[in-house]
Formats: sequence, C-alpha cells, structure tokens
Amino acid sequence: MFTCPPSVEPLPYTLGFLAFPPRCVPSTATEETRICSEQVRSHREQLHHEREALERVAAAQTLADRAWQKEEDARRERREKLKEQALKAEIEWERMGGRVRSTEEISEELRRKLDEAACWTEEERALRGAWEAYDKAWERITSSIRPVKTFTFRKVTFTFGEVPWPVLSYPAEVANLENITGPAVSKFLLHPHREPQKSRKEKLRDAVLRYHPDKFEGRILPRIIDEDRARVQKGVEIVMKCLNELMNAAD
Repeated sequence: MFTCPPSVEPLPYTLGFLAFPPRCVPSTATEETRICSEQVRSHREQLHHEREALERVAAAQTLADRAWQKEEDARRERREKLKEQALKAEIEWERMGGRVRSTEEISEELRRKLDEAACWTEEERALRGAWEAYDKAWERITSSIRPVKTFTFRKVTFTFGEVPWPVLSYPAEVANLENITGPAVSKFLLHPHREPQKSRKEKLRDAVLRYHPDKFEGRILPRIIDEDRARVQKGVEIVMKCLNELMNAAD
C-alpha cells in the first residue's frame, strides 16, 4: 500500500465517486429553498397582520352597533313617553272644549313631535345636516358632468372642501385628511337612520361606486382646481381604503 510522505499535506476531500470539499457553499437548490421559505414566512406574517387589522375593524364595528342599539332602545322609550304625553294632552284639549281633531291631524302632530324630540339626538341632528349637505354636494358634482342639450359640458370646478367627503365634519372642518378615518366613514354611512331601507352592503356598494378611482379620477378629478387636485386624489384613496376595510369586515 502506498502512503503519502509525512511532508505532504492530506487532500481536503475524501476519495470516492465524487469529491466535495468540506464546508462547501450551499447548492443553488438549497439557496432557492431558503428564499422560498423566507417568502412563505413573510407572506404568512403579512396575512396575519391583515387578519388582525380586519378583526380590529370588526370589533370596532360591533361596539358601534351595540352603542347604536342602546341609543335606539333609549329613543324608543322616549318615543313611548312622548306618545303618552301627547295623547293625554289631546284628551285634556277636548275636555276643555277644544275642537276634536281627526286621526290624521293627531298622527301628523305626533309624527312631528316624535321626529324632533325623541328620534333625533343633538349628534343625530348634526348627522342629518351633514347628510343633506353631502347629498346636495354629490348632486352638484354629478349634474356638472352631465352633458347639456348642446352636448357640451358645464365648465364647473370644485375645491377640496366642496368634494362630498363621507364624514360628519363635512364640509366645515375637513381641512386635512386626518379626519377621514374608518370609524368616521362607518359612523357617517352606516348609521341606522342613513337610508334605513338599504342594507349595510348596499350602502357600502353605493359608496364604492362613487369613489372608485376609475370613475372618480376620470370624470370628477379633472374638475378639481389644480392646487387641490393632489390632495383630493389622496383623500379618495383614503376613503376607498376605509370602504374596502368595512366591506371585508362585513364579509
């Protein structure tokens, strides 16, 4: 058997069919596997964060629904008390010789009293005013982009404050984009007295159709004055993000 002389260093590998030096660089397949694993882990973490965000939105919406239900119960109790008081007043009026009014007249008076005194709190009156301003602003914008009889368009421009933002502070206090948040949009659009004939999904779908970038940026954004155009575009992106979160929470 042949042996290496003592002065010769041993080979850095063992003899065999293939020779691999020790501590070799990982193969391409191993590196691809590691990168793939990191991507999967990163994707799972992103999904986890998104799921947590949706859960927070859903929890906030649940708390808001419970608060609205509590207000509705209190409103119903006030309504019954006012109804009882109104009927007692009617009986007293007739007992004192007053003119007997028809059922329609009594119902109309009760409806007015209940609407003003029992059904609407101060906050809800503010909401009602904001809803009216919001709807009128949308009507102004949509009417400005309809062609007139001469098949031309009205040359109308709008500022940031004239855009109908779906928040309670519209239009006076929307001086910055921080007022447009998910809870504010939810409170404004999904309140039980806001279009009560529509479901939650229908309200959100209508809002998405209004603020969708393809429609808004193509038809409305060109009518915004130049100095406000970038801020309005950013505001529409924030509104759409809030609406998408609410849509996902509804599912």
